[in-house]
Amino acid sequence: QQLMEHYWPGPLTILLQRGSRIPDAVTAGSELCGFRLPDHEMTREIIELCDFPLAIPSANKSGRTSPVTPAMVLSQLDGEIAGIVDGGQCSVGLESTVVAIEGNALRILRPGLIDAARLQADGFEVLTEGSAPSAAPRKARTAKKASGSVATALPEAKKELMSPGLLPVHYQPDVDLFLIEEYAAENLNPGFPHASYETVAVLNLGSEPIRLSHFLPIRLCENALLRNRPTEEEAMHNLYLDLYELARKSDVLVVVCPSYASPALLDRLRRAATGIYADRKWSIRRENLTV
Repeated sequence: QQLMEHYWPGPLTILLQRGSRIPDAVTAGSELCGFRLPDHEMTREIIELCDFPLAIPSANKSGRTSPVTPAMVLSQLDGEIAGIVDGGQCSVGLESTVVAIEGNALRILRPGLIDAARLQADGFEVLTEGSAPSAAPRKARTAKKASGSVATALPEAKKELMSPGLLPVHYQPDVDLFLIEEYAAENLNPGFPHASYETVAVLNLGSEPIRLSHFLPIRLCENALLRNRPTEEEAMHNLYLDLYELARKSDVLVVVCPSYASPALLDRLRRAATGIYADRKWSIRRENLTV
């Protein structure tokens, strides 16, 4: 109840044990179900008109970039859906934060705009990876009590796949994507080595411009977006739209990962790139992304 009062309507999904009235089709057979109240006025009007809870899947195909505009939805689902409710571009840009209640504390399963610092500032205990529940603040304890038996401890065996957005391959655009950490981008060696690509697009989320000569002999795509010094909220708001627009014009994307990147922004970039990083010499390393 306290979580709902603090953050609803808004980008927070609360993962709970599902009730007996929720069918398998809603949860894909899982015993867990995510609950959220959107803050978009049009969506809330639809919910009020229905007068019953709605099970709303993502408007994209599994593993693909999340759509933030009607055009992005049509690019994946045209001919497979009856229509689109056009509410404009998504206000946040990234998917909601997903939290689970463990004992008397919270665990963030998918980072988002509502981050650990904000939850802790509001009095909720947030577990870090590998930590165990400890003495809980009043608000976290109240949230469990208000939800009754619904908010029981989550089954250990299901923790690895109990939230959307945890697969190693996720949020991918239609072309390959390489990440370059900002410190490496400042001293790149010339010559992008991947001869199989003809056109490259660069999305610079870092604080300094980078020399486009680093990518020769590959042609820089026309109207490539070079967005320098965005704020954290701007980067999150525009990320998926930027990736979508640039992927339409190029064979490969290179994203400069900013040093200020929040856990939410870094999580989406790493999964979109399937953990592939390039260093200043264009040597490739691949991170093992855990589910």
